[in-house]
Amino acid sequence: MITITITECRTDGRTWSSTHRTADRDVAVERAIVKHFGANHSLYLDRGLTLYPDDTRYGQIGHPIGNRTASMDTGRVRIDIEAA
Repeated sequence: MITITITECRTDGRTWSSTHRTADRDVAVERAIVKHFGANHSLYLDRGLTLYPDDTRYGQIGHPIGNRTASMDTGRVRIDIEAA
Protein backbone atom coordinates (compact mmCIF):
# COMPACT_ATOMS: atom_id res chain seq x y z
CA MET A 1 0.00 0.00 0.00
CA ILE A 2 1.24 3.43 -0.92
CA THR A 3 -0.23 6.72 0.27
CA ILE A 4 -0.03 9.65 -2.15
CA THR A 5 -0.46 13.23 -0.96
CA ILE A 6 -0.77 15.98 -3.56
CA THR A 7 -0.32 19.54 -2.24
CA GLU A 8 -0.50 22.81 -4.18
CA CYS A 9 2.69 24.84 -3.65
CA ARG A 10 1.05 28.11 -2.63
CA THR A 11 -0.36 29.76 0.46
CA ASP A 12 -3.59 28.02 1.49
CA GLY A 13 -3.07 25.45 -1.27
CA ARG A 14 -5.43 22.50 -1.54
CA THR A 15 -4.37 18.99 -0.52
CA TRP A 16 -5.56 15.63 -1.83
CA SER A 17 -4.63 12.28 -0.28
CA SER A 18 -5.38 8.68 -1.21
CA THR A 19 -4.04 5.17 -0.62
CA HIS A 20 -3.40 2.67 -3.43
CA ARG A 21 -2.77 -1.10 -3.45
CA THR A 22 0.44 -1.34 -5.43
CA ALA A 23 4.15 -1.55 -4.76
CA ASP A 24 5.03 0.67 -7.76
CA ARG A 25 5.40 4.35 -6.85
CA ASP A 26 4.74 5.59 -10.39
CA VAL A 27 1.54 3.56 -10.68
CA ALA A 28 0.34 4.91 -7.33
CA VAL A 29 0.98 8.51 -8.46
CA GLU A 30 -0.91 7.90 -11.73
CA ARG A 31 -3.85 6.36 -9.86
CA ALA A 32 -4.02 9.26 -7.41
CA ILE A 33 -4.07 11.83 -10.22
CA VAL A 34 -6.80 9.95 -12.09
CA LYS A 35 -8.83 9.61 -8.89
CA HIS A 36 -8.69 13.29 -7.98
CA PHE A 37 -8.53 15.01 -11.39
CA GLY A 38 -9.97 12.65 -14.02
CA ALA A 39 -9.01 9.93 -16.48
CA ASN A 40 -7.18 12.06 -19.04
CA HIS A 41 -5.01 13.97 -16.52
CA SER A 42 -1.34 13.35 -15.77
CA LEU A 43 1.67 14.82 -14.00
CA TYR A 44 3.95 17.06 -16.02
CA LEU A 45 7.21 16.92 -14.06
CA ASP A 46 9.17 20.05 -13.25
CA ARG A 47 12.51 19.18 -14.84
CA GLY A 48 14.27 22.06 -13.07
CA LEU A 49 13.96 20.34 -9.70
CA THR A 50 16.21 17.34 -10.16
CA LEU A 51 17.68 17.10 -6.66
CA TYR A 52 14.65 15.94 -4.73
CA PRO A 53 14.25 12.63 -2.88
CA ASP A 54 12.75 9.57 -4.57
CA ASP A 55 9.59 9.91 -2.46
CA THR A 56 8.81 13.50 -3.58
CA ARG A 57 7.89 14.86 -7.00
CA TYR A 58 7.17 18.39 -8.25
CA GLY A 59 5.26 19.43 -11.33
CA GLN A 60 1.84 20.44 -12.63
CA ILE A 61 -1.26 18.39 -13.28
CA GLY A 62 -2.84 18.89 -16.65
CA HIS A 63 -4.60 17.29 -19.58
CA PRO A 64 -3.91 17.18 -23.33
CA ILE A 65 -5.87 19.62 -25.51
CA GLY A 66 -4.28 18.95 -28.86
CA ASN A 67 -1.36 17.43 -30.65
CA ARG A 68 1.67 17.93 -28.34
CA THR A 69 -0.20 20.59 -26.32
CA ALA A 70 -1.56 20.45 -22.77
CA SER A 71 -3.57 22.66 -20.46
CA MET A 72 -2.47 22.80 -16.83
CA ASP A 73 -5.20 22.44 -14.22
CA THR A 74 -2.98 23.29 -11.26
CA GLY A 75 -0.01 25.46 -10.51
CA ARG A 76 3.06 23.68 -9.14
CA VAL A 77 2.22 20.74 -6.90
CA ARG A 78 4.30 18.63 -4.56
CA ILE A 79 3.56 14.91 -4.51
CA ASP A 80 4.68 12.99 -1.44
CA ILE A 81 4.88 9.19 -1.67
CA GLU A 82 4.70 7.14 1.52
CA ALA A 83 4.97 3.36 1.38
CA ALA A 84 3.22 1.51 4.18
